[in-house]
Amino acid sequence: MALTPGTRLGPYEIVGPLGAGGMGEVYRARDTRPALARDVAIKILPGTEADADRRRRLELEARATASLTHPNILAIHDVGVQDGLLYLVEELLDGTTLREVMAHGAVPPRKAIEYGRAVASGLAAAHARGVIHRDIKPENVMVTADGHVKILDFGLAKLDDSRVSADARTRAPGGETAELSTRTHGTDPGTVLGTVAYMSPEQVRGQVLDARSDLFSLGVVLYELLSGTQPFKGESAADTQSAILNAEPRELALTERAIPPALDRIVRRCLEKRPEQRFQSASDLAFALDALSGSGQFRSESAPEGKKPQRRSSLAVPWTIAALAVAVAISLLAAMRRPVPTPAGDRFPMQATIALGEGVRLSGYDQPGSTVQISPDGKRIVFVGFIGAQTMLFRYELETGETQPIPGTEGARGPFLSPDGLSVMFQATVGLLTGVGELKRASVLGGQVSLVTAAAGGLAGWWLNDGQVLLSGKMQGGADSPRGLSTEPQPLRLLTLGQEVKEFPAVGMAASEAHIFPQALPDTDSVIVTSREGSPSKPTWRVRWTNRKGDVKNLAQNAFFGRYADSGHLLYTTGLRRLVAQRFDPTTASVIGQPVTILTDVRTSSSLGTAQYSISRNGTLAYVSGASDRSANVPVTVDRAGGEASLTSERSSWNSVRVSPDGRRSLLWSQGTPRTLAVLDNARGTSTDLPSGIADFVASAAWIDDRTVLTARRGEQDLVRIHRADILTRSSDVIFTAPNRGNLRHLDVARDGTTVFAYSDPDGSFDIWTMPLGNPSAAKKWLAAPAREDTPCISPDGRLIAYVSNQTGRFETYVAPAAQPGNSVRVSPDGGLEPLFSRDGKELFFRRGDEVWSLGVTIGSEGLVDSRKPTLLFRGNQFRGQEPPSRTYDISPDGSRFFMIRDEQASDQIRVIFNFFDLLKQKVP
Repeated sequence: MALTPGTRLGPYEIVGPLGAGGMGEVYRARDTRPALARDVAIKILPGTEADADRRRRLELEARATASLTHPNILAIHDVGVQDGLLYLVEELLDGTTLREVMAHGAVPPRKAIEYGRAVASGLAAAHARGVIHRDIKPENVMVTADGHVKILDFGLAKLDDSRVSADARTRAPGGETAELSTRTHGTDPGTVLGTVAYMSPEQVRGQVLDARSDLFSLGVVLYELLSGTQPFKGESAADTQSAILNAEPRELALTERAIPPALDRIVRRCLEKRPEQRFQSASDLAFALDALSGSGQFRSESAPEGKKPQRRSSLAVPWTIAALAVAVAISLLAAMRRPVPTPAGDRFPMQATIALGEGVRLSGYDQPGSTVQISPDGKRIVFVGFIGAQTMLFRYELETGETQPIPGTEGARGPFLSPDGLSVMFQATVGLLTGVGELKRASVLGGQVSLVTAAAGGLAGWWLNDGQVLLSGKMQGGADSPRGLSTEPQPLRLLTLGQEVKEFPAVGMAASEAHIFPQALPDTDSVIVTSREGSPSKPTWRVRWTNRKGDVKNLAQNAFFGRYADSGHLLYTTGLRRLVAQRFDPTTASVIGQPVTILTDVRTSSSLGTAQYSISRNGTLAYVSGASDRSANVPVTVDRAGGEASLTSERSSWNSVRVSPDGRRSLLWSQGTPRTLAVLDNARGTSTDLPSGIADFVASAAWIDDRTVLTARRGEQDLVRIHRADILTRSSDVIFTAPNRGNLRHLDVARDGTTVFAYSDPDGSFDIWTMPLGNPSAAKKWLAAPAREDTPCISPDGRLIAYVSNQTGRFETYVAPAAQPGNSVRVSPDGGLEPLFSRDGKELFFRRGDEVWSLGVTIGSEGLVDSRKPTLLFRGNQFRGQEPPSRTYDISPDGSRFFMIRDEQASDQIRVIFNFFDLLKQKVP
């Protein structure tokens, strides 16, 4: 049914038709809302039963694409239904598709690389969210009038089964899984879903697809862009499918155009028949194309007229693509090995993504220093990872691709390696308030773990030699630690094994400055440090140089986590995931020239001053890619089977959510920097920030009723106060002030007003308190034990309190009668965090890593009684923390859905760049 100009679909007024195709009619429309007043594109399908499958594909496109935010992916603004029409509102693009770009023949190699890199970057973002496009072709890639490349039409998209568990897949309306099985295309019996000429071999065979299928399709597009013809052609669809399965395309370097052999081999790597022989991620392909574009090979875009190009030897280019193929093509497999050594002058940076191992996940953001460390000789990587709910150290061997846990390192944080790379020091049982904990030493290859010192202090260190270690300055003095700072300078400290710790003096340090994350420069007595000053909420970061004489010199402002590379460069991060390099002379401690951004996907934390990267002496870089500072987290609801639905399209640094008693609103807040507290309208999906008098320095929050909340906030003299606030009048008053400068991590309220909260004195020992709202002055400790008790939750009737404790050596969930704290029962069999009672009090939930578990609750004469074992409800990629945070999730009043924060770290992975020094020399003048 054609729509006439002036027709209204919600707030959108149809202007005129733009086109039509198999996935629907497309119209130009105007968003009539005054605040937006923009032109958009609207795609519609008729609402008849015959179109049910096509409608489902369109809705799938909306669900898949709306979850993606990337400059190379078409943006989805809205989706709705009116008068039987399902419509999708997209950004309106002015441009031409790659099919139209190729109307006059092949494009120059440099342009093909530019288009290919942009598409690969967009696919990397989609694949990171578990979305496979399945129909990459020239018609589905547009080049806008201002030169931007956009991937269109996710109508055939599906979730990657290798990344998303069956329980955690997005559900479509009616409970169906949000994907389409491979099926016959309506008008051509015998073909499968997609466009035949651009299908991967596994797509032709109707096999299960993963992200590497899109890379094959992109390889076909690149081949066609460069040569002007498709690599697999037949007189019929069957002939084309046979060519895809059996034929090898002609080498681009042998065609009539001047195609560099290096580019030819990148394209052919994409077109490998077996997925394991292709690039293993779109990010790796984008990196290879980006590196090639800066290699200086394109002195001319075409051969001189009348002359055929001469085939060029692979040794004539400044890198060995065969080495790239070895290093990248099997990067996600356990068989990844070191690249073949290359002749002098024939080296080139190569990127690979490593396999962490079965069931191993990377740790969270609250790590001191870097979670990933590469050995000085570049042979192995040590990283902090999760197995279940427990962190420990793992080693990854670059020569064999093997990942192994390092025994005895459970709960490890802030690892740093010995000069020979065979031993590792790490902190265990770190006191979050004081920064003081045990420093231990372990063999990387496995063996006895020994205690170095029981009170190391600081956040990270650097191993000078077998007898001396540099430790970060103490970060104690503020109850917001490890973000808090002392009012006195905190220089580095020098630990001589077997002796006491001594200060590494720095004469030029400012008051309240701390020197952290050190790196000793080679063959000198000087050190690169990260300097932090100012308040915990607004720190000032600098990279500085200091020496044993106490001299201090600034190297970079508004920068942190500085590292010296033996290529003669200073590396540091500036937030927003950017790794920056600048030439550096260590003998004079002088930076030279201008800083240059090298990478833009390094995981950083501008609140902790950490960056997750490490570089070896021979020029191999290891780093963690992914979102930084949780800056793009989004609230979602998840049903009891794991089906996720967006609660809002708004993204922020939120990491906790609480649902009002009537289910209409949610409190969202962040403990990052800057801190925020907002109220979300659950029906409209819009949020309103609360004023600073209520929102600043919030550690935890809870609803009293549908308009009144409790917030735990830090105020003057770093004292924690509990405020009662009215979200409608936006007013608040203090009802409780903590007795000293401690830390309150979590509070919860029962229906009768009884409040429980976890509070720690400055010594770092967390205890659980109870407080009646009607008489806050009667607050008292409910449970104080040698172990750490945290994250309490009180049952709605006030009779039970659930909490976590590490009395067994790891955090488990316990339940005790509110009147008898000594009669506690452990209910989690193998680790449990963040306990939560259902609104009717008949069910208790807890989390273990990315799992949510349920336990039925009945109450006997001595407290909790239940004969059943806990039941796993679902696994998902929602936010998870290493240690008990203020509970991150909540349950709807009817118990049918969980309100959670989607974990944008789910795409985090460890990447390795070989020959990184060559990349620095290319990019940094």
